[in-house]
Amino acid sequence: MKMKIKLALALIALSVSAFGQDNAKDPVIMTIDGAPVYQSEFIYIYTKNNPCVSYKKEDLDAYMQLFINYKLKVKEAERLGYDTIPKLVSELKQYREQLSLPYMIDKEKNEALIKEAYDRTVNEVRASHIMVRLKPDANPADTLKAYEKIMGYRSELLKGESFDKIARTYSEDPSANMNGGDLGYFGALQMVYPFEDAAFKMNVGDISMPVRTSFGYHLIKVTDKRPAKGKMSAAHIMIMLDKSYTEEQKQKAEQKINEIYNLLETGGPFEELAAKYSDDQSSKAKGGKLPDFGPGTKQRMVPEFEEAAYALTEDGQYSKPFKSPYGWHIVKRISLTPLGTYEEMYRELKLKVERDPRAETTRESFISNLKTQYNFSDNSHKLLPMFYNTMGDEIFTAGWKGLTDDSHDSEILCSFADQVITVAQFEKYLMENKLLVKQKTLNFM
Repeated sequence: MKMKIKLALALIALSVSAFGQDNAKDPVIMTIDGAPVYQSEFIYIYTKNNPCVSYKKEDLDAYMQLFINYKLKVKEAERLGYDTIPKLVSELKQYREQLSLPYMIDKEKNEALIKEAYDRTVNEVRASHIMVRLKPDANPADTLKAYEKIMGYRSELLKGESFDKIARTYSEDPSANMNGGDLGYFGALQMVYPFEDAAFKMNVGDISMPVRTSFGYHLIKVTDKRPAKGKMSAAHIMIMLDKSYTEEQKQKAEQKINEIYNLLETGGPFEELAAKYSDDQSSKAKGGKLPDFGPGTKQRMVPEFEEAAYALTEDGQYSKPFKSPYGWHIVKRISLTPLGTYEEMYRELKLKVERDPRAETTRESFISNLKTQYNFSDNSHKLLPMFYNTMGDEIFTAGWKGLTDDSHDSEILCSFADQVITVAQFEKYLMENKLLVKQKTLNFM
């Protein structure tokens, strides 16, 4: 399978390199060390670097000298081997990918994803899940086994078994033993997209069919939906509880949190008491300050904590002691930031959506539209097997000698616009770019 993917990538590279060459309407304006420089390249760079384009002879002549100097510098850099320095090659690859992204998306679909993300930011869903772990590249046998396992759990749920009980007993999410699978409230970009998408499309009380994510299979039960309450900045003091605690230890933990609360009530500074008494090692040195949570953030809190925090009506106000699966808490509200309008949040959401795996759907749509636009025809699924069957790993170590049968040389692997790629052309490309293919293989591993 890996070899098939690598060969397909090589075929795409050949297609790209073939497109746009040998065009009589794009004359050669100069040669540098035998390499042609086309008119289209000069015009592209000239118009790109000049906001107010002038086609007067003196302006073109002046820029042509700059262009020649630029091309000579590039040629000299190639002669010195700068284009083979691994660090520079890697940086160039990253720049090329970053620059290409805005042009490789279906803009209409991308806008729809941004609007969807906003709607799922100003509204939240609460859900529980049961998970069966499965690697993204699991083989068919393991995939079927995991699917049958989770479908068995679903059958038990439909017969009336408690979701909480099944989650605590069988879910392979380590937190399920403590929370019964309850994930609390979440919005856009706080869960992997397939999970988020399934949950938001469900009705309260529904139990989903298995949902596949990068973590495995999930059964999702939606328990509530609500308008989002804004981004919360808060601090807390926590006294930890553990499942192994005896009744006496549990009573001492409750007694301690109440004593801290009394100190607060008599004027004790929250930050000092958090630093002195809190069991949360990650926040006590910061006076109990927690990462911001709620819509627009990556951070979520357990439902008991969120309920107590959002119940506070003023900045600086703190709660009475309350209990969560992790222990006793006193939470202090630092600030509550209401959500902005769609226009106010657009840029932030656009950046987040384009960096999220969900953006892959817009690139797939863009490529699909291009295939239709340029009449792309693909016959490689019939012809590439002759390559798979005549080569081993030596193709990636510059050891492949080529096809042993030339009877298919003229057959077309794929075509688009006015270009065709034949078996012979693809074989020639592989032979001439053995080391390049090897490098690409390593980069994709």
